[in-house]
Amino acid sequence: MDIAFKNLIYDYYSKDLSKKVKSAMGMKQKKAKFVNTVPYGYKADPADKHHLIIDVETAPIVRRIFMEVIGGKSCTQIAKELNTEGIPTPAQHKAVSRKAPSKKPQWTHRGLLTMIESVKYTGTMVNHTRESRFIRDKNQRRVPKEEWYIRENAHEAIVTKDEYEQAQEAIQRRRKYVRSSHDQSDRVYFCAHCGGKLEKANGTVFACPSHRYHDGSPCENVRWRKSALEEIVFEALKRQIEIVRVESAAIRKTAKSNALIDRLESVLFVGMSDVVNRMQGNFGADRDHYMQSLMCPDLLVLDDLGAERNTSFSKECVFDVVDKRLLTGKPMIVTTNIQLSVMMQAADLDDRRIFDRILEVCVPIRFDGENFRKGNARANIKKAAEMLNG
Repeated sequence: MDIAFKNLIYDYYSKDLSKKVKSAMGMKQKKAKFVNTVPYGYKADPADKHHLIIDVETAPIVRRIFMEVIGGKSCTQIAKELNTEGIPTPAQHKAVSRKAPSKKPQWTHRGLLTMIESVKYTGTMVNHTRESRFIRDKNQRRVPKEEWYIRENAHEAIVTKDEYEQAQEAIQRRRKYVRSSHDQSDRVYFCAHCGGKLEKANGTVFACPSHRYHDGSPCENVRWRKSALEEIVFEALKRQIEIVRVESAAIRKTAKSNALIDRLESVLFVGMSDVVNRMQGNFGADRDHYMQSLMCPDLLVLDDLGAERNTSFSKECVFDVVDKRLLTGKPMIVTTNIQLSVMMQAADLDDRRIFDRILEVCVPIRFDGENFRKGNARANIKKAAEMLNG
């Protein structure tokens, strides 16, 4: 009850704090204060972080873009020139100013269109174009234009209003002669060279647009038919599904094994040679007591079957242990270097009786690979030779 009450208080506090922060941000927006990402060409005023001032490094680039659009250049052509000259993109400039690792983005016509269409470069602040239910909510809704907060001369302009209008007219004139915008619904394929999204070159072919912005780009010949891409993706999905299926089966098997181990309270690990030697050295009640000690643990691990002496007495001891353990119904693990084919085709009757019972309750698992003792032996020989030669 105490924890539930605390959670209720925390939830109320969180919602109240979010409401207060949202209200404070709304007041700043109404006052034409800057509250979002700083537009390229500006920077936050050191005296007031909610006020924009001209960035002397990037503002000339913004003005150049507007003037070249007014002069008749396409956004694609301008983007290619900026990339050729090595002028940092907004993302790269932001990374440098924050001393963060710079990515490798490029100037594109879409990025330039977004910049040219922004009225903020005329000194006009536009806020409250989107809103959310609470702070940092990813689900935002568009706000009707009549509810926007718009204030002119909120900060210094990079272009005049007349230049802004001329740029919009130039963009509209070019759009009359350009194909309609690319279909965005299929933009799920990426270029292996630059990592950019492939665009539809026509209804059935996808191409990388990056070559339009760089001379000699390796992306120039990246063209795929939609049917070929879908086939590749389908095959990749089938492989992933198979991997998931195999891993799920392994997880289920491991879970069963772990559940078995969790249920076990005691485990006994003993070498088969030790078992035979103890049985040989004990008689009567002592032998029965030792046999009982092998039956009590929840799990019995008999190590190195076949390493014991090959005598009738040894085989009788092994048979008694395996047979009695089988009758208890408790799990047992037996390790051996005897091959499975030998165990299944044993000619000796005593051996066959032992192997039949083991295979009745145990699942054979084969471990391949070189005997680790051989590797240790080679290392010891090498070490000894170095000592002798030294």
